[in-house]
Amino acid sequence: MAGENALFDALTEFAERTTRKSGRYNWPHFGALRNFLYKDLSYREGLDKFRELMHRYVADRYPIVPGTVVFGKEVKERRVHTLTSARKHLQVRRDLFEEILIDGNLGHRDESGAFVLDGILTVEAVEELKEVTSRFLSRKEVAGFLGISENVVKDLQKRKVLRPRTGKDHWERKGYDTAYLQGMLERIFEGTRVFRTAPDGYYTLSDVTRRAQCRVADIVQMILSGHVKATGRIGQDLVLRNLLVSKAEVSEALSQQPRNGFTKGELAQRWSIGRPKLNRLIETGVLRQKWMKHSRSRITGMLVPVEDVKAYEREMRKSPNGASTQTVD
Repeated sequence: MAGENALFDALTEFAERTTRKSGRYNWPHFGALRNFLYKDLSYREGLDKFRELMHRYVADRYPIVPGTVVFGKEVKERRVHTLTSARKHLQVRRDLFEEILIDGNLGHRDESGAFVLDGILTVEAVEELKEVTSRFLSRKEVAGFLGISENVVKDLQKRKVLRPRTGKDHWERKGYDTAYLQGMLERIFEGTRVFRTAPDGYYTLSDVTRRAQCRVADIVQMILSGHVKATGRIGQDLVLRNLLVSKAEVSEALSQQPRNGFTKGELAQRWSIGRPKLNRLIETGVLRQKWMKHSRSRITGMLVPVEDVKAYEREMRKSPNGASTQTVD
């Protein structure tokens, strides 16, 4: 065994110092040695054991496809994977698989950001990664895991509340880590009590969104930011459809949200100008109007976006005759 290990170590050292050559072989090293052993098998007596060692060395260290003849002997089953064969076996896409390998100290990224595999992807190592890859969910699977709709998942991702590991621009790709999702649920449900029915003034997320004219993602975001406290849940399961929150607390938190726009009436009062002048600013393109839900009143209508108001007020302050203006709160 010591002799075999010394031989294998020498072959590995030689392989690392030898430039790989292209060709039809998956193991492009040891060309001269291969040719010598292959030249005439019947006249190379006494080398069977060496051929067996070389066969085992190559089959154990290179991604040989089953059916390939290596040093006179057919490889019956795969022992080493390529990146492509491994990810296909695990049914995971390339970018996520690379991140999983980096987490497992099986690879790294070079200075240019390209992935570099460290070591050999043996069949056994790849099988051990099955449990890891199964942790990553698609958007549809995340919806079931969290107890919400796919549209809410999409909304939460747009707000960067949900952060998939990879595939940020590909909604259906598996990229959400269940460990991360479970941690988020535990933060949301921390300190909640179990109720059989909702106490007065407390509602499930679907009910409170209708009463407070907001979205599920609004409430989840406010809970995670500490502006709303989840009170309880219906049942033991930590899923968002069971969560109970105070409608009054949600409404109060919504009223404190950053302003997203102004109605004409709010601007006329803010700038002490008449409606005709305000209409001219809109008609000439100085101000825009967009169909939006007011972040304070929660009423949907035509609003002037807050960024347009800020830009106009900056110009007004630069003007020698510009009136004093308030700061957008």
